[in-house]
Amino acid sequence: GVTQTMAFDFVIPRERGELLRSGKANQYVVEEILPVRQLAEQIQAFQSAFRTHGPLALLEHFDAPYSILSHFRSIDPELRWQTLDLLLKVVSRHSSDLPEVLQDSALPPSGRLQHLNTLKMSCYLVTQLATAFEDQQYKQELADVGPSGKARKVKPKSGSFDWESERPRVLQALTHLLQLDIRKLWTIGQVEEDFTRLVTSCCYHVLENPSIGHVKNRASSEAVTHLLGVAIKRYNHMLGESAPSSPSSPVGVCSSHRPDLPSPHLEKLGVEGGKLPS
Repeated sequence: GVTQTMAFDFVIPRERGELLRSGKANQYVVEEILPVRQLAEQIQAFQSAFRTHGPLALLEHFDAPYSILSHFRSIDPELRWQTLDLLLKVVSRHSSDLPEVLQDSALPPSGRLQHLNTLKMSCYLVTQLATAFEDQQYKQELADVGPSGKARKVKPKSGSFDWESERPRVLQALTHLLQLDIRKLWTIGQVEEDFTRLVTSCCYHVLENPSIGHVKNRASSEAVTHLLGVAIKRYNHMLGESAPSSPSSPVGVCSSHRPDLPSPHLEKLGVEGGKLPS
């Protein structure tokens, strides 16, 4: 019920399994990873709740998209896209609602906490799903390279979403959110590092994909550069701070193939962000 949603504190995990274990008192814990056969129905329930209650519906429906993340490889691709699409709608609507919320001087601490939890939960799910799609895309690209080393022409399956065309929408939704004065949601009045790291890690993951430099991915490369620029300018993020350092880091299973970050993007960022780490 609503009383329970007010009480907990969502802590951004360094690795997904942490959300299944109880940490300190009142920390949000995922009750169970739902079985695959229940997922479509649960995402449907989340969608209905979102239509009725708006973005805060996520507070009571987090476990369904979290379970989608856990079963990512074994579920119907259509359900993955449906989940991402729904979460992007949550993020966009929250972006529209937040300016008014942030200006409300009468907002009780419980209301502030609900919005903070919604912000962290939605961004956690969106960035982790984006990372999963990115990994899948990279593996697909490797598989599509023929024996000659040239990429085979592969027609996207009709009716299925195409991650390359969807990626800019994800990055733009996160940018829009980060451009708001969200630091007011934290009691300390500044955005916690783990939140910034969540977003920038996702950016670095996108930049690791060698095909990001291709002309067809121009919208993505511009969107990711813009998002990192906002993180640097507004949240004092130092470039490379959350870039994956090892293949087993939570960000990048496929980091090892691309330890260097594409320098043209970073040079542009140095200009946009106004600072580069020495």
